[in-house]
Amino acid sequence: MKIRNGFVSNSSSSSFCIFGQMFEENDLRQKLQTDIPMYEILPQKIKDFKNITYSSYGDGSWVIGLDLGDFNNFDESLTIKQLKDLATKELRELLNDQTIQLALYQEAWYNG
Repeated sequence: MKIRNGFVSNSSSSSFCIFGQMFEENDLRQKLQTDIPMYEILPQKIKDFKNITYSSYGDGSWVIGLDLGDFNNFDESLTIKQLKDLATKELRELLNDQTIQLALYQEAWYNG
């Protein structure tokens, strides 16, 4: 399991690439049936999903999904479609919602 709280970098630039879905915090709380803040509940909820990670945008929205930046966690023979299918399956199970459709979220920035 990989947990990312916000964006982590050891330099002045950072990026991520996730197959996932973006949620507003209130919608995510409703799906998870909790009033506990996301930064407290998400580590507990995803602990059994080794491929799922999350990131906060800081504006009340969250992206949850499969972090494609950590290829060491995957069999290198997997196709992009297989990775997306894996993420879809795990996220649907995590949120108990079979209607979830994933997208590719990419962000990069330089702070300098």
